[in-house]
Amino acid sequence: MRVFSCVFLSLLLLAWSLGTTVVEQIGTPYRMIAEHLDPAAPRGIEYFAQLERALDTHGMLEACPRDLARSVVTIRLARLDAALREGDGGAKLRALTDAQTALNAALRCFPHDGNLWLRMAMVEFVRAGPTESVAQQLAMSAAVFPREGATLKQRIAFAARLAQEEDAAGAATMVLAKDIAVLVGEARPEEIASLYLEAGEVAGKYFEESISTLGSGRQTAIKEAIDRAAAALPARQRF
Repeated sequence: MRVFSCVFLSLLLLAWSLGTTVVEQIGTPYRMIAEHLDPAAPRGIEYFAQLERALDTHGMLEACPRDLARSVVTIRLARLDAALREGDGGAKLRALTDAQTALNAALRCFPHDGNLWLRMAMVEFVRAGPTESVAQQLAMSAAVFPREGATLKQRIAFAARLAQEEDAAGAATMVLAKDIAVLVGEARPEEIASLYLEAGEVAGKYFEESISTLGSGRQTAIKEAIDRAAAALPARQRF
């Protein structure tokens, strides 16, 4: 089992949207718990130990209520984050298994949710490293959900990480190139600059290739945003 920094693990939570226009009564307790989970102030493993009874959905996910599925996945991912930070081997394995179970149930209900596929790829990567399944799940996320802003940025960050792994580099770089082209064409220059400086050398060349295809005005705006963002970084973090 691999050990990753809290910064990387927080990707499991940051891009997961809890927004919904219809609140189903059956999911209300889970939604209330999920909405109070703040990635900036993560809960400890003891907190989630006390929620075990509340997380018993008694087969309610079989009915596929979206609000319940989203909330249970959010809680399971937060518990996994806590277990990876604080737990022993057994706690980590249980949390990984439960997170994958929740994601599988949610994907059975909502197979066209690219955010779910991305979370599944991340959890599988934590469990087993850069497997073929991780690459396939990443590709599914891009195929069914290619343009949504928050998921797109998180997928670029994860694909850039995965592109460094020989076993998954091919599939990851294909997703990376397409996602970066979308981002560069549509996002604000400040967003592009931030991700360009964070994503690393492999992703950097795809950013530069995509930027070079733009009109001169947008190229200039993005390059100026990158220069401003780079100047604001501590010297040791600059390229």
